[in-house]
Amino acid sequence: MQLLVRGDRTCVVEVGQGATVQTLLQAACDREGSVPAHAARLIHGGRALDADASLASYAIASGATLQLVSRLRGGAGGLTVHPRLQRERWSLYWKETMATTTDLLDDIALDLDPVTATPADVLTATAAAQGWAPVADLLALEGFEGPWERLLFQGRELEAGTPLTEQGVPAGAELTAVRLALVAEGWKIQADDDDLSSSSDDEAAFVQLHAHQRTGVRAQ
Repeated sequence: MQLLVRGDRTCVVEVGQGATVQTLLQAACDREGSVPAHAARLIHGGRALDADASLASYAIASGATLQLVSRLRGGAGGLTVHPRLQRERWSLYWKETMATTTDLLDDIALDLDPVTATPADVLTATAAAQGWAPVADLLALEGFEGPWERLLFQGRELEAGTPLTEQGVPAGAELTAVRLALVAEGWKIQADDDDLSSSSDDEAAFVQLHAHQRTGVRAQ
């Protein structure tokens, strides 16, 4: 039967119906070439496979996709996260983003195993490390419906609840975590002989309050 194995490269491996995990692992490493079999493991359905077990015992049939990942000391994975704070000036009148700036923050290292960890776990750990408020505590400004945070790998957004290895993220990978911060931009109508303009004092106070309470960004 033919199986798809994803590592640094993606390859098709053909093994017999009664093959063991070790047989597939050895064949995949021979084809992939970046890691020896003794330093690798196979992942399927979010769990590491026992090398001595048969593929049939895991209900792995022809056409299935497995992940080939490196073993790290201690059996744990490590991830590097590049945090990004994306500040968006949000118009309360137009209910849309008027301008965006992005802060590039210092990288952080997380001791998470990509076999079991999900993007949601990475984002939660990143928020804690940065001192950001949990997403559940944030209140969106009127008209805002987008996600507060995203996790990217090689320019691709990851699904929050799916284990990292199932999305092709290996141990030691570098990820980009983006947290959104809305900065409210309000308007008021002046008297008939005045122009339509922003309310400077009220708006400044409003922005400072909501930058802290509504975006999880600490007011300076």
